Amino acid sequence: MNKDLKQKLETIGLSSQDAEVYLALLSVGESSAGGIIDATNFHREIVYSSLGRLEREGLVYKIDKKRIKYFQAAEPKVLVQKIVEKAQIAKDLLPKLENIYTETPLSVQIFEGSEGYEEIQKDIQCTLKDREEFYVIGGSGFGWYDVTAPFWKTYQKKILRRKIKMLTVTSRKEAEGIVQHEDRRINIVRIMPADFSAPSSTLFYKDKVIIQVFGESPVAIMIRSKAVSTAYKKYFDTLWEISEEFKY
Repeated sequence: MNKDLKQKLETIGLSSQDAEVYLALLSVGESSAGGIIDATNFHREIVYSSLGRLEREGLVYKIDKKRIKYFQAAEPKVLVQKIVEKAQIAKDLLPKLENIYTETPLSVQIFEGSEGYEEIQKDIQCTLKDREEFYVIGGSGFGWYDVTAPFWKTYQKKILRRKIKMLTVTSRKEAEGIVQHEDRRINIVRIMPADFSAPSSTLFYKDKVIIQVFGESPVAIMIRSKAVSTAYKKYFDTLWEISEEFKY
């Protein structure tokens, strides 16, 4: 039995037992159930159940000879055709499924301390694809780095390697702190007028908004809501337009 073939058949949806029975039939050709039992060493009930499933999938067909049932594996190309058919069904279903899809209700999660802030960085890595962006309003140039000092350089390298961009709108004072710690290839910083002051540093990406509060007991509050994230993106776009580039 070729283990690699078996594992690949499992990857495309066959159970371990069905994959082994199917491969056995491909090898021995037309066979009675007894022949498959001998080839696989499976109990007869397991073999009959597996043959039934494979027959319903069109991967095995049955032949009656003198009141004895024989089984034959369909040509391997049938397996590919079945997968293509299922993929097309899924594609056709997608618009209908999207119409009835209900957005996940708003959820809130709290992260505490340096360890909590690192969990957020891990989530950014898992959520964003290469070359995507995330956004910061009121980026903190000093408080944030005090909390993330144990791990930030590690994640900065990952962001740089994956060409992910951080776009930040903040005050001049905080921008001056940011440039002491950031690689300019990662963080594009724009500054607001002198009287601009954000009540907190807010980070957001995809359907997540994270309000960051620094101090002796740093806390990050993650709000998961597509509607809230979309509202923050519109707010960010407005600030981005009226801000000016900060020169590193």
